[in-house]
Amino acid sequence: MCAGGYTETKTQEDTMTILIMTGVLLIAAGFCGVRLYMLQAQVVELQLNTHKMMFPSQIKAARRAYFRGLLREAYQQKLKRNWAIGFIVVAVIAAGFAINVQFNAIAVDELGNGLIPLMRNVAISATAVAMISAVLLGLSLANWQMQTLSQANQDHDATDLYFTPQPVLTKQLLWRRELGLAISAISVLLTLSAWVGWLPDPTPGTVKIQNSAVQPSSTTSSSSSATTASSTTSSSASAGSSSWQRTDPNTEYPIDAMKEAKYASASAVKALTDSDLASLYFLEYWALNGIQDSEAAGYAQAGGYSYQVVKDDQNVLTSGDTIMVFNESSATKGQIHLFYAIRNGDQVQFFNMYNSGLVITSFASQFGINTVNGHAAPAAAEIRDSTEPIAQLVTAFKADDAFKLTQSGMTRGADLTY
Repeated sequence: MCAGGYTETKTQEDTMTILIMTGVLLIAAGFCGVRLYMLQAQVVELQLNTHKMMFPSQIKAARRAYFRGLLREAYQQKLKRNWAIGFIVVAVIAAGFAINVQFNAIAVDELGNGLIPLMRNVAISATAVAMISAVLLGLSLANWQMQTLSQANQDHDATDLYFTPQPVLTKQLLWRRELGLAISAISVLLTLSAWVGWLPDPTPGTVKIQNSAVQPSSTTSSSSSATTASSTTSSSASAGSSSWQRTDPNTEYPIDAMKEAKYASASAVKALTDSDLASLYFLEYWALNGIQDSEAAGYAQAGGYSYQVVKDDQNVLTSGDTIMVFNESSATKGQIHLFYAIRNGDQVQFFNMYNSGLVITSFASQFGINTVNGHAAPAAAEIRDSTEPIAQLVTAFKADDAFKLTQSGMTRGADLTY
């Protein structure tokens, strides 16, 4: 009797130790997550100092769209991301099953009672393997992200929306590694505890059938318990699935949907007016920054946005090529230049103007634009992933209500000279 009491006390002590260690690791993982959030907020704050007319949500959306563009060009890294997401889904399902077995063990007979802890342990092990696999893939992706953004920084100065200071990139990678280590440690700890026997037996809710000659009441209770457990399992799986869908990381960004649009006819493109082109360019610019066209149309409707056409007064550009400058005006800042769009043939490119307040008197000379073979060729780098066929813009935006709202909200300013 004393030996049994000692064993029970020892098991309780082991369980408490595991809970404390798990709690410490969870706090460590939470701290790493907070540090990563603070680093992201630091980058956004830095960009707000430069891009004063943008909101934090716009900056975050633009940077997400930028990184998504980088990922789109790296097939292996995109594959790693998809595999990591798959492992996380498997881990969530396995963890849900393990929790259900632990607290709602199904009715079993005398011979099958030992299967309950085994099922629980296998589910915990599957969760751990899936989580550690997801962590390793995530850390590999994080390392690639730091190297890629470090190289990209060479093409952007500190005023660029996509610039990330090198110390921040280094700290982000460090804290991501610490977060991955904490998650892996929790996975290993719970797995070892399950197999060693440090976790309590999954007995609550279990109805054990002693032999085949059972009373009707026992049969009814057993059936009821099994039904309840089955219902709980189904509900748990359903809830897990619903939760995953609500946080689906494969949510399509505006620029992705735009790039899948079909091409409009040549006659539809030829019929576009300057007002049509300005509205299309405005919606495309915000799509590149991760903003839905309905929200971009709201910006235009709020007032303060205008466009100016750069006239080819020297007759050096190919017929049909156009340049438009887009501005935002406010009572406090006056007029600032957001971006300009250059149409070369059937394609358009977008270039940041970084909220410049410069008074434009000679567009080409002031912004370092050369004329090569009859086309405008800026020395500055275009906004990443911004070269688009105009025929696609027509299909993507022109039929939407957002296009009409944008067109009615924007005004045309005085023409500029090339």
